[in-house]
Amino acid sequence: MALARAYAPTSHTALRVVRAAFPYLQRRGRLQELGLLNEAALAAARAAADGEAEAHALTDLAAVHFMLGRRTAAARECSVVLERAVSRGDGFTEGLARHEYGLLLREEGRLGDALDEWRRAHACLDGTDAKVLPALRALLGDPSESRKP
Repeated sequence: MALARAYAPTSHTALRVVRAAFPYLQRRGRLQELGLLNEAALAAARAAADGEAEAHALTDLAAVHFMLGRRTAAARECSVVLERAVSRGDGFTEGLARHEYGLLLREEGRLGDALDEWRRAHACLDGTDAKVLPALRALLGDPSESRKP
């Protein structure tokens, strides 16, 4: 944590390391540390005026809020990312935000709205190397995804 806070604001490599640590910490249930790392990444992205890194950090922060049960905060972060991505024409980030927002809608029992968001996310991300694509396809009921290990 100390290294992330010390170096993230001045190093793009540190930002990449923070981003790479997300799945590792998530799989291990280390959500508090994940939140702190994301806050460091967000501050660094803003300090560097890196809109793409900021969008990734906000999307990851929304995911952390979601995992911690903070739905209002997660929805707020998703809205910010989505608005910025659409205004910049950044389809990749828009797709990530819509995927996360769909998860929130599903938790609220709004499955129809969630499916709409996931379809829109898939349209944005199809043909990319987004790590969420297999999960997104499974959410949309793609039978080929449910048979993969």
